[in-house]
Amino acid sequence: MSNPHPSVVLPKGAQIAKGNDKTLRFTTFIEKALERVIPNSLEEYNEIRTYRQQLAEKLVDTAILSDKPDVALAYIKEIADRTEGKPKQSTELSGEVSIVTPIYSGKSFVEPEND
Repeated sequence: MSNPHPSVVLPKGAQIAKGNDKTLRFTTFIEKALERVIPNSLEEYNEIRTYRQQLAEKLVDTAILSDKPDVALAYIKEIADRTEGKPKQSTELSGEVSIVTPIYSGKSFVEPEND
């Protein structure tokens, strides 16, 4: 693939990957960033910690310590959805249902006669 961004200078022989390439997806970059070790975490927390761990703790702390009930509830809901799974939504249908049973008579199907 040729360089679609002529203002970007690529090294000789390098090509820009296609847009559907998994290595270019935003979530891939987020995943990599979350797995990075927090600088000085060993000194600060007495253990090596990742940004993913820190973010999870911040989520839980906010749910518990928030002075705003609506904020706390939103965080609690997010935690419950992530740990227990989202509740299944029920669907209610109403109306009439009619069932037509075709009868096979040789070469084609014919509808039964209603008396």
